Amino acid sequence: WVRLWTGRVRPAGEPLSTTDVCHEIVMPRTAALQCAYYDWLPAEETGKADVYVSHSWAYDFCAAVDAMEAALGPDGCVWFCLLMNNQHETLAGKVPFEELQAEFYANVRAVGRTMLLADTWRAPGLLTRAWCLYEVFVSVEERFPVDVALPPSEADDLLNGGIEEGWPSIA
Repeated sequence: WVRLWTGRVRPAGEPLSTTDVCHEIVMPRTAALQCAYYDWLPAEETGKADVYVSHSWAYDFCAAVDAMEAALGPDGCVWFCLLMNNQHETLAGKVPFEELQAEFYANVRAVGRTMLLADTWRAPGLLTRAWCLYEVFVSVEERFPVDVALPPSEADDLLNGGIEEGWPSIA
């Protein structure tokens, strides 16, 4: 499907990060309208978000989707910045920081539940990202539920002995 959307053939097994999906799929698909991917989708393919997803754009996108589906099921509806924000404006620096901060705050509040999408339980990359920490801050300040989702292989690793071996890493 990547070739269909981007015209580029990726080598077999090369993962797509969220950044790759943005530049190779989302932005080309929405270029004519200069809009968010969400705004480009037919209305019947959208819905009210069940959870606001906080994540790092460096993550393997397919693993991120697997983690979200494992946590929410196939019909879960997420607020995912890659799809909800107009990346043409955001990445071009057309949105001032203060406006972005206010938008992220309003979006976390509007959804009312946050999912921390971790790539690994040992050293989750999202905990090194300022925007992710801000989203956690807003969620805690508003007393919203905060869940953690892992790709299925990481969740299995954690449950099958990882807790005992890695407890100091988690604490």
